[in-house]
Amino acid sequence: VKSIKLKTDLPVHVQISPPCSNHVFDRLKNAGVDTLGVHIETCNMESLKNIAPCKAFVGLEKYMRSWDDAVSVFGRNQVSSFLIAGIGDEPEEILRGAELMSGLGVFPYLLPLRPVPGTFLEKRMPPEPDAMMFLYEQICVILKKHKLSSSLSKAGCVRCSACSSLALFESEW
Repeated sequence: VKSIKLKTDLPVHVQISPPCSNHVFDRLKNAGVDTLGVHIETCNMESLKNIAPCKAFVGLEKYMRSWDDAVSVFGRNQVSSFLIAGIGDEPEEILRGAELMSGLGVFPYLLPLRPVPGTFLEKRMPPEPDAMMFLYEQICVILKKHKLSSSLSKAGCVRCSACSSLALFESEW
């Protein structure tokens, strides 16, 4: 990151798992990281056990502490986490996760499942467009309530918006 920042003024996004020490956040910030992704994919621990057992072992509480610590270093709207629709969660569970993250200042970046051939989810269908539209609209209500916006993110997936249509549903608040 330091080398990139020495040569360019490009914003830098880094994705990590919850670290053992919150000093990692200070080190990343001091190196020049602009935004941070600490991705859990779902806040439903039963779904997470099926999709990402190691993340489930880490547990939601550790993710929440990490998000809180990361936001204290990088600021509101500069920390994000993926929420993936289509892995088995009900819409209400996804929205609860988005509310939880947003309340901490973490941007809940909603993505539809995109099954990858050769994986155990290859036969799972992505969510229907109407289901995604409903989730995008409802998460935008949550974002507005917490004054979060993709346009305020400095770098990374939230800023890019190539994998999600969430930004298209946001309106200026």
